[in-house]
Amino acid sequence: MSTTTLTSVMSALPQAPRGAQLVALLYDAIERAARRIEASRAARARVAEAEMVRSYARSMQDSDPSFAADLNAAADRHQS
Repeated sequence: MSTTTLTSVMSALPQAPRGAQLVALLYDAIERAARRIEASRAARARVAEAEMVRSYARSMQDSDPSFAADLNAAADRHQS
């Protein structure tokens, strides 16, 4: 029976490339800004869509008041 001894040396973890931390911070800032812009666009779109439904509800008010009320309620829910 024979035995084998293996000696290994653990090297230090490799360092991140120079500037990588700065680039990561910059990327995070750009990503947060893009998400805020998209959320703002989505909110404006909801307001515009709700206004279109309210306009349609006003046009239906004389012929079908119950349906117009339902449309207004739906617009309120959509906008909030």
